[in-house]
Amino acid sequence: MIPTRLRRPALLAAVVGSLVLVAGAYLRYAPRRVPPGQRALVHLDAGNIPTLRDDFNAASGGTRLLVLLSPT
Repeated sequence: MIPTRLRRPALLAAVVGSLVLVAGAYLRYAPRRVPPGQRALVHLDAGNIPTLRDDFNAASGGTRLLVLLSPT
């Protein structure tokens, strides 16, 4: 049994931990939607870099923007 003086902090830690897990699961597994007319989002990996390069080079007549974000 948890002592009375530790119940409130333990409950608060459990609630905060649960909220963090739910938020993380939502960010990881939530459906990604794009506006109508825009191609679907893709994850960049070694297998699709040639396709990215070809699409980037094919759009040489317009404005091109490549943004890479890193979690670190």
